[in-house]
Amino acid sequence: MKVPDMSDWTIHLVILGLGISVMLGLSRALRRVARGRSLTQDDVVLVDSITQNVAQGVYVVLSILFALVLATANGVDDNVITEAGQIQSLDQLLAFEATPQSEQARIVLRSYTQSIVEDEWPQLPDKHGSTATKVKLDALLGSIQNLRPESIQQVALLPEIVRTTQALDRSRDKRLLNSQSVLPSLFWFVSGISILGLIIVSALRLMEATWPSVVVHVVQLMMVGALFSALMILNAPFSGSTRTSPDAIVHILQALKGSRP
Repeated sequence: MKVPDMSDWTIHLVILGLGISVMLGLSRALRRVARGRSLTQDDVVLVDSITQNVAQGVYVVLSILFALVLATANGVDDNVITEAGQIQSLDQLLAFEATPQSEQARIVLRSYTQSIVEDEWPQLPDKHGSTATKVKLDALLGSIQNLRPESIQQVALLPEIVRTTQALDRSRDKRLLNSQSVLPSLFWFVSGISILGLIIVSALRLMEATWPSVVVHVVQLMMVGALFSALMILNAPFSGSTRTSPDAIVHILQALKGSRP
């Protein structure tokens, strides 16, 4: 499910307003269909029991999905920080290598890092990477292969440079995979059916509405709607107003430009 291009508060308000409007509108329609017939005491007990069971089921489903999505979102942020650290470590290792080839590799590394921020990050909401960034990554891998260590220290640094470069390559793959990792349609279908069921049984109960019952069911639906809208927002970590930021990589890029060889 793609997050609409709206602020988080707008998404929350739209979901809440839509749910409450449907519930109250359906309740009014049911009262018209009933034509003055009221619920019996047995009906009230049955509807209250079903409402409680359905509400518990909705909370369980949404809470499980929310925990999964939140763990994924936290993992995305951690991966960005890790990727930024790998860029910084690779630049330091290349600086210690201190050969003409390593200095050229540092220039390519800066170009690749800048491409991440300027070329690739804007494309992550569309769930794919940048061809320009991939080309610069390949150029970085090629420049690492061209290193020609001479001293004992340079030879000792080479394996660590290669490992860090490979880790940086895997971090990009993981970032692209994270941009494509969303909940399957089945989860949204189950969530939607669960919320719809809660709206229907709440509307049945509100056929004989009192102010306390209206407030209780509206608050209950507000809690469910808030959880569902938060699920929508967190499910797209690179979209919406609450998105994963490249600030960690931008900070490293600025440091690399400041240490230009």
